[in-house]
Amino acid sequence: MMKKYGLKIGVIGLGFIGEIYVKHLLDNPEVYKVFIVSRNLEKRELFKAKYRKVEVFEDFRDMIENVQPHGVCVCTPNYSHAEITQYIINNKHTMGVLLEKPVAISKKQLNSLIETAQRKNRMILVSHSLRFATPYVLAKKQLGLGRIGKTLYIEGGYKWFKNFSGWKGLKQLSGGGFLIQSGIHIIDAFIWYADSPVVGVSGHSAKLFHKNIEVEDTFFAELHFSNGVFAKMIGSSATKGFIDYGLEIYGTQGSIKVRSNALPGGLEILNHTISIFNERSDLSPYGALTNFSWPNHDMWKEEVNHFVNCLLGKDKPLVSIQEAKKAMDVCFALYESDHQDGKYIDLYGE
Repeated sequence: MMKKYGLKIGVIGLGFIGEIYVKHLLDNPEVYKVFIVSRNLEKRELFKAKYRKVEVFEDFRDMIENVQPHGVCVCTPNYSHAEITQYIINNKHTMGVLLEKPVAISKKQLNSLIETAQRKNRMILVSHSLRFATPYVLAKKQLGLGRIGKTLYIEGGYKWFKNFSGWKGLKQLSGGGFLIQSGIHIIDAFIWYADSPVVGVSGHSAKLFHKNIEVEDTFFAELHFSNGVFAKMIGSSATKGFIDYGLEIYGTQGSIKVRSNALPGGLEILNHTISIFNERSDLSPYGALTNFSWPNHDMWKEEVNHFVNCLLGKDKPLVSIQEAKKAMDVCFALYESDHQDGKYIDLYGE
């Protein structure tokens, strides 16, 4: 199953997340060698000098054919995710893929990729990173334990000023703007926390700051789940000065707030917090509030290590491509709703 010395893993695309994956893979003792791919010569040379244990390639096909990696991380622009992953999982030596979201930019691409993965029996782990962040995992466990009773309502927010340069601002290449590029993290968290099928959605988009792009920089979404839970997302990349995202979950016996934020004017998340209020407490007749904090928690390290364990057969992917399809289907339905002036879309209706 493996080479004598450990796993060989490729990383295609050397942007922000690509470099994070490279660093964590090099730190994992189960990984023997990391092979990186970029069409940018300057970037290849930079990474080769910075990370001396890596080997570099210009074309991902050359890397796949020459190296026969056990696993590959796909960190390329949205429009290439499905095509590159199709190529990888058709290689008999590659056992699995760590695929950045969104999985695809169309329903046709998505369904084709799922069919190929099932037919070839290949593992795909989709990078919905909040599922690897300790405070969000803890919040989910508290819900499962009934800590706040029955979940009634979930509210999610995502505010992070980002530019939409190049392919990110073009609908045909990105698949959409804020919703599919960032808001999908909150949509996936809604599905994870509600633990119930989405039956209907309504959505509205806007271009508030970035006017000269084809996609939205802001999106407002409402989701209705079959178990009666309602969820609402307010998200934007037109928000200067603060970076924060998170969830508020309200139940019949209390509430949970989980949040991630940066310092004002900062460009990276520095702290994750969770607050749990329960009205039934031995400590006080008025209920009790508990707070936890995780400074500098690295959810991507957890994700990369989980991917390695999946390749080794120690774990099953926390976010399979079938699981990721749920969030993709919701995003497609929300865009459909937006195109019809916020019309309620019944996911199981006509």
